[in-house]
Amino acid sequence: MRPEVVIVTQVTARVAGSRDDGAMANQTAQPADQRPETPRVVAALDGTDADESVVDWAVDEADRAAASLHLVHVLDTGMQFTAHDMLLGEAPSLAARLDEVGRGVVDRATARATHRKPGVELSTQVQWGSPAGVLVGHASKAKLLVVGSRPRGRIERAVLGSVALACVHHGRAPVVVVPTGTQVRAPRHVVVGVDGSPPSHRAADLALSVADGASAEVHCVVGWSVEVVDGTVVTEPGTDAWMTVQHRYAGVAQRSLEEATARHPEVQVSIDVRRAEPSRAVLEAAAEVDADLVVVGSRGFGGFRGLLLGSVAKRVLEGAQSVVAVVK
Repeated sequence: MRPEVVIVTQVTARVAGSRDDGAMANQTAQPADQRPETPRVVAALDGTDADESVVDWAVDEADRAAASLHLVHVLDTGMQFTAHDMLLGEAPSLAARLDEVGRGVVDRATARATHRKPGVELSTQVQWGSPAGVLVGHASKAKLLVVGSRPRGRIERAVLGSVALACVHHGRAPVVVVPTGTQVRAPRHVVVGVDGSPPSHRAADLALSVADGASAEVHCVVGWSVEVVDGTVVTEPGTDAWMTVQHRYAGVAQRSLEEATARHPEVQVSIDVRRAEPSRAVLEAAAEVDADLVVVGSRGFGGFRGLLLGSVAKRVLEGAQSVVAVVK
């Protein structure tokens, strides 16, 4: 049986010029050395065809958010040189060749980003180190970290690349995972899963922020499975007990959205309450609206405790057919 859906829509008219005028006033009032730093979107490049979708998504979001874009390619220090290479003195020249290849990777990405959004401020970096460790370090100061993943097929979708997974586990900034081959377009539908927790509040804020820049709709999804009202397990749609549970969870969603809607009042938002396990509720809603982006919060932690990635975030990453953002 199809789950009952409760829809609450919020629309506010755009006030012409208000955002730009306010931004200019703030900029004029602040001395140059006290102005906040431009937020930075970091895009992780691996030299494969995955880079195309990563660059497209990252530069589009940087443009929408008035942020700079930093393109990073990491040369893995875990690469082992053989004793023969060392004896013949080939290791330094090999390192130089690898560095040259890395520079080619960022040069191609720079050309693509510049062609797509010529007004975005760009910087690049080729860096030696552990790819996951370097990228997690960049995430500590970024607005977003954008990484690639394998295409999401019936088999492949259950296997997230080790670097992408490590970034999601340990990164402190929101991590956006872009499947290889994604045809990046301006978002029309953004789905965000909430449960009332602080990470889901932050997920709602990111969802509305992206939607605001793209004039997209946000579908806020909350799922429930087993509830008891007056000592009875709720199973029958349309009953008073069923509606009591539905309205309770709609309230959870509304509270999760309060701060985000205050910051982004022009975004059209709907609330979708479903009787389903939370990750399944999010995935079903995303499929129904052909979501361009799915945002979920994770109750996991950064640092070494990042292995505690929330189960809902993990299942959404494994099952989504679209770009997924995970917010701590």
